[in-house]
Amino acid sequence: SFGSVLHFQRHQGTHTGLRPYKCSLCRKSFGDAPALVKHQRVHLADDEFRCEECGKSFA
Repeated sequence: SFGSVLHFQRHQGTHTGLRPYKCSLCRKSFGDAPALVKHQRVHLADDEFRCEECGKSFA
């Protein structure tokens, strides 16, 4: 069972494939807002952990 209507609606998105939350920086899309917020940390920390040897960055 779901604790609220919002949780139920969010769950329904996993079955429909809806991904309405889009990153404005790379256009990647997500099924819920918390996933988008977590993803956006990648862009914020891009230069924070960058390997000088190969250029790869880690968040």
